[in-house]
Amino acid sequence: MYVAALEPFHVVSEIPIGNRSLAWNAHGYYVAKWRKDGSVAIFIVGAKWGPDTVWVIKLQHGIVAKRIDLTAVVRQEVLPDYKRSHSQPYNDYYDFIFDSEDRQTVLDSEPVAERGWHFDEAGHIMIDCTCTTDPKPFDPQRWMVRFQGVWDIARERFIETSITRIPPEPNQSLEPTAGRRDAQI
Repeated sequence: MYVAALEPFHVVSEIPIGNRSLAWNAHGYYVAKWRKDGSVAIFIVGAKWGPDTVWVIKLQHGIVAKRIDLTAVVRQEVLPDYKRSHSQPYNDYYDFIFDSEDRQTVLDSEPVAERGWHFDEAGHIMIDCTCTTDPKPFDPQRWMVRFQGVWDIARERFIETSITRIPPEPNQSLEPTAGRRDAQI
């Protein structure tokens, strides 16, 4: 995957996407967001449940000055809470994933934007994401947190963070309640 400038056309940077593809069965997607002045871009490499990697790309004079993996930075912020939970990892490759199925904007059945990783008016990056060991809400053993943060692009660090643990949802029975009567008209 490449970031390219249009006038004059040239490749600005290669974006590492790992083994992701846009094949229909791969559940992959890509989202790019640009700051109004064109000096910074957020590039999201998405997987089935949400972002796999979120890159911040800073440009100077049409070339990449810095590329930062924001998901790696967020992982470092929530990792102590995950370790304290003693939860089982998501799989053999990831301790936990970013789950944002409910944060996608959909057009014609296709995700076209990912909320939760965007620029504010001051030029910071606002992050509002969920990290989990299991995206299914009824697993009582899962670990899940909501991370909210403000990334200062110039200083390359968080200026605000908040981590909120989300408990599993109670397992609701699918069978009708005993003795329940349907209302009659």
